[in-house]
Amino acid sequence: MLYRWTDLSEAAQKFYLAKFAGNGNGQESANRLIKRQTHDQIQAAARLILRYNAQVNAFYGTIQNIANSVSRQVYVEIYFSDGAELETAAMDLATGKSANLLLPATEQPFDTWRAHADREDDRH
Repeated sequence: MLYRWTDLSEAAQKFYLAKFAGNGNGQESANRLIKRQTHDQIQAAARLILRYNAQVNAFYGTIQNIANSVSRQVYVEIYFSDGAELETAAMDLATGKSANLLLPATEQPFDTWRAHADREDDRH
C-alpha cells in the first residue's frame, strides 16, 4: 500500500525524516550514480527523483514537497564527473505538490553524476 506524505502522522513524518533524510541541510548526496541509475532521495523536505535518458541526453523526474508547509524557492542541482553543473530555476511548491523536471545534460561526456534538492535560504 502506498501512502501520501500528508496521510502520515506528524510523528511518522519526523521519524522518516530523521532516519532517511540525512542531515536535512540540503547538501548534495555524496553518492555518485552511473548513467543508468535513478536518484531517489529526500533532502530539504523534498523528494527528488531523477533519471538520465541517453537517447535525448537529458535528465527527467519530479520534485515533491513533503513538508507540512509551502517550500519556498526550491531548486535542483546536478553535478557531473566532468566538473559541469546544472541547476533549475527556483520554485515554490505547496504541501504535497510535485513539479516535473527536464534538464538537458552537458554536451561533454560524463561517467557519473549526483544531484540534490535545496532551498535558496539554505545557500552558503
